[in-house]
Amino acid sequence: MEIVTLFALIVIHELGHVSAARYFGWRMTEIELLPFGGVAKTDEWGTVSSRDELIVAIAGPAYNGMMIVFGAVCYVFGWWTAEWAQFFVTANLWLAGFNLLPVYPLDGGRIVQAFLSYTLPYRTCLTSSLFISLVLSVGMLLGSLFPLLYGQPLMFNVGIIAVFLFVSNVLLWRQKNYQFMRFLMQRQIDEHTVEKPVTSVLAMPDDSVLGTIKKWRKEAYNIIVVHDDNGNVLRVLSEQWLLNHFLSGSSPRGKLGDFLD
Repeated sequence: MEIVTLFALIVIHELGHVSAARYFGWRMTEIELLPFGGVAKTDEWGTVSSRDELIVAIAGPAYNGMMIVFGAVCYVFGWWTAEWAQFFVTANLWLAGFNLLPVYPLDGGRIVQAFLSYTLPYRTCLTSSLFISLVLSVGMLLGSLFPLLYGQPLMFNVGIIAVFLFVSNVLLWRQKNYQFMRFLMQRQIDEHTVEKPVTSVLAMPDDSVLGTIKKWRKEAYNIIVVHDDNGNVLRVLSEQWLLNHFLSGSSPRGKLGDFLD
């Protein structure tokens, strides 16, 4: 009964993500159930607003919160024994708490990445959140081996989870360029339909097109101000203009100075 209950709680957790994602019109591909939890897979991460990403990420643990309230109500009305209610509440707490660890692709890692996208360039946001996840997963792996120093058995389950998270983040690190390109292509589609605060991106004539685009923030409309060594403004380029040039097939290594004449 405990195993069946844990399985049901994992499904409910993932359905929390799915229900929020469907509300925003996301395309959900599948729910993958793992020995320690599940993953609701979608094609929308990186191509939608950070606000939507935050809500979808929080929805899973929020469903566990509702299950905790449900378990407490069942105990108060005498429908469940104290032992069973304690197991049910504890299981939800562990499931929600584990998923809120700031390690991608767990919910906490997605939340961290969404928050970072408000203040950092999106490319830096991707690399920073994945780097944090790699460091924490290695720390988790080392922590699973720590009991061996005192002659105790290693925490095998924690080690397996840490290895899975580390491998997942290595694969995501290799795919970060692909995710960044998805972000740029979506920006081209949404350019005239999404209102965002305007921010200035300072650049020099010798800066490359790709290097300049890597400074773009996700939650802002980026205006590129090209200036010389004395701080004199040479030209102001719109995000759409530079994005069209970048995606048109021209060399991304080209210099901004090539467009000043």
